[in-house]
Amino acid sequence: MARPESDAEDMSSVKVYGKMANPSLQVDVDEMMLDYFLFMAIKALLKEYGTPVASISDSPQRHADAAIELLDSFISVFKSHHPCHCLPRTVQFRLTLLKFTTLFTRRLVDDHTNISPSTLGTLRNENRLRAAAWISHKSPSSPLTNDSSLPNNSLSPFSQELPVSIVLAHGYRESLLQRLGVIDARADYGSEQSTSLLDLLPSFVLLSAKVSMMGDAWRIRERWMQLAASFMIHAALEQYLAFQAKGEEVLMEAFAWGANDGNHYGPDSDGGIINAMFVGDGDTEIREEWEKIRLESISMFLLSREHSMEEHLKILASRVDVKEFEQKLMSFLNNLQDLQEAPVLVQLEVGQLAGFSLEETQQFMLRTGLRR
Repeated sequence: MARPESDAEDMSSVKVYGKMANPSLQVDVDEMMLDYFLFMAIKALLKEYGTPVASISDSPQRHADAAIELLDSFISVFKSHHPCHCLPRTVQFRLTLLKFTTLFTRRLVDDHTNISPSTLGTLRNENRLRAAAWISHKSPSSPLTNDSSLPNNSLSPFSQELPVSIVLAHGYRESLLQRLGVIDARADYGSEQSTSLLDLLPSFVLLSAKVSMMGDAWRIRERWMQLAASFMIHAALEQYLAFQAKGEEVLMEAFAWGANDGNHYGPDSDGGIINAMFVGDGDTEIREEWEKIRLESISMFLLSREHSMEEHLKILASRVDVKEFEQKLMSFLNNLQDLQEAPVLVQLEVGQLAGFSLEETQQFMLRTGLRR
């Protein structure tokens, strides 16, 4: 049964369906409620994506806001009642999924869920340090270090010919928002105060790594690698074209992911989990396939002698459709939601727990106070 860490409205001792839960089972009941609120919040956010903001009370955004507020309230109460409780892996995963889904789907609008500037600064510093550490343990001949196979001065235009002009950056931001159907975009999109794809990339990789821990059936495959590479390409493009970044450091941060035998992370740390995903079972198939896709993606940014850096980035942006990328990512998130076993309370709404008979389900509901 799930073990949560959550927030909810103060129900002191938590009443479920009007009846006080058995005190000895209180933490289990609260855990089930947390899992349920997480599931419903994710479901509402996924439904909200791509739906224009409406002024009517029944809009998807209002449903998602209500679900998030209820979850926030319940988490506060849960933490006060069970301050030292360790959540089960299933609930921890749903928390990770909710966090990423919220930040990704609402990054372009002014919303209370936006990351604060101070937290953004911390995340960016951590990502820079992570990328630098990853690169330092790679082979000296690895791209973005000292690859002798790269054309002479292939990276210098990223510093010498950038940032792009204000006119180009403004036009790119406008076309991107229009392509994604964003109506009320945050006014500061493209500034240091706004959340970028590069800021969210580590969360996406960590979410994927936690999925891969669920068994051999969840190991990363070529389809995921293409999605991850697309995320990195669009993250780098957004930095150069929307945020007016310069220098090859953007590429380093975006593409510094993969198996790293020199990593110093513990096996249960975020870094250790991510490294294990790329290492696989110890064979070279996963790491070699990912490295091939990663290097092909990086090469897309290397400047052709026929164009300026600005022109090259504009051409690249026209070749990789941001709308298609977002749709594939949202499909990925929907699949993660659907492939997880539904929370106990969702199953009870149907009338029967998975693996239980109807009689056993009724007994469970009586024992936990979910039924009179």
